[in-house]
Amino acid sequence: MDHRSVEPINFHEYRCSGPGCPMCASKFVDKKRRCAGCLVSIYCSQKCQRTAWHNGHKKWCRVLRCTVGPWGSRDIRKSLQVIAGFETSEISGMAKDVESRVREAQRQFPAFKDKLVLVLDMTVYPPEIQVLPVHKLEQFPGDDPIWPEIANEIRQRSDSPPKGYMFSVVKIHLGKSKFTLFSPSTALRMAFVVLGD
Repeated sequence: MDHRSVEPINFHEYRCSGPGCPMCASKFVDKKRRCAGCLVSIYCSQKCQRTAWHNGHKKWCRVLRCTVGPWGSRDIRKSLQVIAGFETSEISGMAKDVESRVREAQRQFPAFKDKLVLVLDMTVYPPEIQVLPVHKLEQFPGDDPIWPEIANEIRQRSDSPPKGYMFSVVKIHLGKSKFTLFSPSTALRMAFVVLGD
């Protein structure tokens, strides 16, 4: 994979995350406020930050924090945009393999064919993929009550999983520890498409 061709997806890093605020980050860089919870959203003012909180960031902040799970760190949350870029690039680069793994999992787990999850293991090189029913995932989604809500929202946004799986999870290293993350690209897209509307 040519990493120079990876498009940056941290579009929210270049503008205020306040709903409807047209302010670009370059215009308020000295006054920038970053959400202390998710470490992703930035705001040009306290007013925009409060408005965003009341218009949905309260929920999505929790989703972005939970993306890394209770075992995650601030370093991982700060890197979600980068991890999401690699996730998107790797999955699209393995599209044919993903399709065949989805078909294989649908045959192997017919009762769970609409509850499949793509696992992208970036702790090995080259990255590996597998497709499993959501209940077979280790360390995820954890006991946080927000995950059934998010899974339902993912299902509501499409009648059936468009690629044969509900969402992906990404396994990464941080030091000697391994972490399983809810799809950073999905979490960022859901959080910022909802907030940006």
